[in-house]
Amino acid sequence: MTSELKNLTDGQLKLVPATRAMLKAELAGNHTQIYSRLNVSLPPCWPPELNDADSYVHFLYVLKTVPTAAGWGAHYAVNMQKVSTLVGTDGFVMPPDADGIVEIGYRILKPYRKQGMATCLARLLVEHAFAYNRVKCVIATTYPHLIASIGLLTKLGFAYDGEHEDGIIAYRLAR
Repeated sequence: MTSELKNLTDGQLKLVPATRAMLKAELAGNHTQIYSRLNVSLPPCWPPELNDADSYVHFLYVLKTVPTAAGWGAHYAVNMQKVSTLVGTDGFVMPPDADGIVEIGYRILKPYRKQGMATCLARLLVEHAFAYNRVKCVIATTYPHLIASIGLLTKLGFAYDGEHEDGIIAYRLAR
């Protein structure tokens, strides 16, 4: 089974793996190149909150140094209803580690929040991760003030796993 997410969709949302070229375009601020490569309409604002140069550099590093990283990195979230629209980003922080743990993340642009898209993204990522026997646990981190994110994680069955550095809290979902 391949780890590529090329066709990962629930009918409403499609997850498109970020390529090196796309990540480099993000770093250069060339967002029109991203929209063109994804064949999507321009979102009302880009990028999502908390997506910054550090995150793009991280994912470029992962693609360069981890041969098995394809499909286990950053992705673009495209809403396929009516006109294909870029609504956020999602993916895995790194490929699964030696203990079978993988971390997911997701960000939705403000105009598209409270429409169930983050829940769909997280569910697709969890389903993809658990399709691999080597994945034993999926984790996610958030901030205590992001109540909607905490609600999403608990709705999907994640359990609180404690506080990490800088006030970040973790949630865990075991197979």
